[in-house]
Amino acid sequence: MHGEDDLRTDQEVSVVISTSSKVPVSFKVYLYETTDFSTGINEYSRVNGVTVSSPEYRYVDFSRAEDNTLLNVKVESGDESVCAIVSVQPHNCPVSDLEETVRNEGSFQTMLKIASFNIERKLYGSGVYIVFLVLSDDSLCGNYNRPSASRSKNFHFEITDDLSKDQIALKVFLSVLFLSGLGLVTVVAHCLFSVYGKKLEKRLEKIRTEDTDGSAYFSGRQRKDDATDGDREGPETLPMRNLEAPSPSSSGTSRRALPRFVDELSKKGSDKRQQKLFKSMFQKSDLYVWLVITMGMFYTIPAIQVVINQQDKLRTTGDQDICYYNFLCSIPVKEVTDFNHIFSNIWYLGFGMLFIFLTGYRQWQHGRFLEKLDEAGVRPVFGIPQHFGIYYAMGIAIVFEGVLSACYHVCPTNENFQFDTTFMYVIATLGFIKIYQFRHPDISVNSYKVFLGLGVVMFAEVMGIYFDSTVFWVLSLIGYFLVCVILSSIFYHSGQWSLNHSIFFNIFYSVKNLLMTRECSENYSTKRLIIVLLLNFLNIVLILFGAILRPGISTYLLAVFICNLIFYTAYYITMKIIYKEKFTIKPIGYSLAAIACWVPALYYFNMTQYSSEVTPAESRNINEECLVGGMSDAHDIWHMMSAAGLFFTLMMLMTLDDGLFHVPRNKIHIF
Repeated sequence: MHGEDDLRTDQEVSVVISTSSKVPVSFKVYLYETTDFSTGINEYSRVNGVTVSSPEYRYVDFSRAEDNTLLNVKVESGDESVCAIVSVQPHNCPVSDLEETVRNEGSFQTMLKIASFNIERKLYGSGVYIVFLVLSDDSLCGNYNRPSASRSKNFHFEITDDLSKDQIALKVFLSVLFLSGLGLVTVVAHCLFSVYGKKLEKRLEKIRTEDTDGSAYFSGRQRKDDATDGDREGPETLPMRNLEAPSPSSSGTSRRALPRFVDELSKKGSDKRQQKLFKSMFQKSDLYVWLVITMGMFYTIPAIQVVINQQDKLRTTGDQDICYYNFLCSIPVKEVTDFNHIFSNIWYLGFGMLFIFLTGYRQWQHGRFLEKLDEAGVRPVFGIPQHFGIYYAMGIAIVFEGVLSACYHVCPTNENFQFDTTFMYVIATLGFIKIYQFRHPDISVNSYKVFLGLGVVMFAEVMGIYFDSTVFWVLSLIGYFLVCVILSSIFYHSGQWSLNHSIFFNIFYSVKNLLMTRECSENYSTKRLIIVLLLNFLNIVLILFGAILRPGISTYLLAVFICNLIFYTAYYITMKIIYKEKFTIKPIGYSLAAIACWVPALYYFNMTQYSSEVTPAESRNINEECLVGGMSDAHDIWHMMSAAGLFFTLMMLMTLDDGLFHVPRNKIHIF
């Protein structure tokens, strides 16, 4: 049955014909010898003229393949308009080759142009059957038009054994080794160019050159309780401005002179009650770390449950239309169908933990530096006040981004894509808050309100996934605009207005006062007005983009967060240039490294290799072969490069103001 050697002259074939016709029916039986029924590994074969009523199947002999080999079954067709099912079934009889039964055995895929299966040799014994079945209509492939009367499809296929389990293990080891080496090089370079690495005597001499009257920075043996708490104890006790909104009667008059320099915002209050309030407020900022961890745990656990259930359903039913993989570069390992795309998220985990380590190292260095200043009797009133809580939160968020991206790639679907983007929203939000905190060290954005806002965003994302309609987009974009107005008002009146029940009244009172008096309030700031107007212009453009094109909700939200972060970062750097602030080699180096990573990362990200917004058969039409080592495609490279780009971007933010290390705070501008 499987080749010419198996044919014997004494074989008998029984043909049973039945009919419901009341009159005799004449028929003829033609017997053809199929010379290409059996094929082997690395052999190219064709199957022509498959119709709805005449499915075909071929036997693939595995006798020449080793047990630990990973085999790829690739099927192609030039007849892209005809929908078919291709099935890989164990070498058992009977063969399920009818539309009603083909889903009962093995694994199957709907197909227009490409079908691809990666199977483990040892799971299928001596060989498999490959079944080719043309469907009666094209609805499963996205075409709901009435099918033509003549439906025929030609196939050609090949089975290759390009990858073994030993090769997979070697590539995994080399990836981990390369990531570890890159991390080690980064740590060494960071330590060599550390701003804290200079000798204390040289630093003190530089400070002395700034002490023109001999008393501004040296005050003898300084007591620890007189030092700035933000510098002494890091992120827990830096003094904060009270963010409660002023009463309507005092709106616009609570602070006559706007601060111009950082030292005006980083002085410790003398009143003990006020100091206690300051400490309590900054402890709220420290909650970012724990809220990120809590959010990550409670978001990851159900995500894991969802994707494991989908993966189990795929394996038990054999329905490979459930998950949207790049089937031409999908490497199964044991129970995991798409191991390579899951494993490539190790770059997020590695760079996230590296960022946490470097944050801790910088905090330790800063603590030692302050101790030496205290011993020398020098007041710590130089540079941007250092606090590290949000840095730790961003590092943890990168780790959770890797974990949840891996969850998404267990079984990529349109519904699961939110797993891959959620912590990108978190990272972008924390980055925006951290940049603002550089020049406003007395302000702590309430972490509870931030994560409540992120929860609302994620709820809107879920609604957009399941109820993507005109009504949803109208309501969402109106809400987006109102959020822009509210946050712009709070941002402009920083330290005076807060997100609470009185925010709308404050906005109304402020607008009314402007219209009636034609005068700006005493809190008027040209710099803040410019950045607010520019940010609103950017977001109005994004609102119009969403209204006109209506892209996928997850992609749209990610673009909103990333665009705002990029814009605010560019504004901050521009203001540093305007005020002629010094840039050290580290932020420049990290910026160049980030650009070197982001440019190719975005290039590979735009190389679409599957799409969950179309049918599985249409998605497979755009599948591509692996690009690197037979195990990594463009999306794996995106994981690697984007993780590195994200790390270098955050390191750039951490070291961006190192050039102000010796600059007195009364000379560092607020913007």
